[in-house]
Amino acid sequence: MSYKQLNADLKSGEINSPKPILLYGTEAYLVDFYANKLIETFGVSPEMSFDFVSLRGDETDDQAIMAAIDTFPMMSPLKVIVVHDYQGLTDSNKDAPLLTYIEQMPDYARLIFATTKVKKDKMTGETQSEVKKNTAAYKRLAKYGRVYEFGKLSEKELQNFVAKRLKETGVGITAELLAAFIGESGYLDKSSEKDLLTVMNEAYKLGTYAHDAGRNRIVSQDLTDCMGITLRKDTFQMLDYISTGQKGKAIELLEQSFSMGESAFGVIALLTGQFEIMLAYKEMSEKGYPIGKMTSILNQKSDWRLKKLGGFSGNWTKIQLMEALHKLYNIEKEIRLGNVSEKLGLTVLVSQI
Repeated sequence: MSYKQLNADLKSGEINSPKPILLYGTEAYLVDFYANKLIETFGVSPEMSFDFVSLRGDETDDQAIMAAIDTFPMMSPLKVIVVHDYQGLTDSNKDAPLLTYIEQMPDYARLIFATTKVKKDKMTGETQSEVKKNTAAYKRLAKYGRVYEFGKLSEKELQNFVAKRLKETGVGITAELLAAFIGESGYLDKSSEKDLLTVMNEAYKLGTYAHDAGRNRIVSQDLTDCMGITLRKDTFQMLDYISTGQKGKAIELLEQSFSMGESAFGVIALLTGQFEIMLAYKEMSEKGYPIGKMTSILNQKSDWRLKKLGGFSGNWTKIQLMEALHKLYNIEKEIRLGNVSEKLGLTVLVSQI
């Protein structure tokens, strides 16, 4: 079952029963959020030491967990026990005494297993939960309790999540810029390690930035200013300087990149990729392609990003873009052959294109 089912069970009150609960998945933020939500629902505070027990799987055993359950509550009607990363869910032990015990939990007990351990799939590179569904513990919890898995949010779910976080900071956002934010976050990329907590913090940062500037809606520049290296702000700025003939400022930005440890090949790869997209954008625009189709063909994360690059292409003819690409390809070759130093080669390049 997913977080949607858990929300429904919370709303109906069905969740408030002695049945043990398992929360697990790749989204640690959601696991922790709903563990705390359940504790609150059960009317027990973590500060209530007599009625709340938190245990770590690698620091406890079944006997300690059962002992905590057997102790009656003192200050409230219920006793809540949270077990983090229970080892029986990753290492099968059919004879674990807790497995029989949870078949008939005391009415006053609320047992929550919260597991956030993850691993990388060796074949796909995707992040997966370490919980094994073929363990005796998982099967027993699925049969006698309630199991909720928290994986990556869908694009629509993520849009709602981000919009809500921005609203909490007092700002709104258009559908176009929201799609751009999500695309640039990289959260939905198949092999991305970006988690929901990081996206949430980025959303709060973006919203606070706009709010502090006196705006109640996100504008394009906010996105560029706040997304940092993800948006390649330095590359966009360099393209802006080059496109408008401000070569001196472009070279200063190049010097900053070198001082921060950026390699010449890294800069060349970025510029080459951007110029290739600018040329393709210009050619497809002349053929009347809609922005959505161009975004898909060029494998860009959002219409917003492509429009930003497309804006730079307006300062160039197709011939000029092709010449710039030829110079980029050539300077990379010359640097690799050792015919010119990285710093000098790129500085000359930027002054020429």
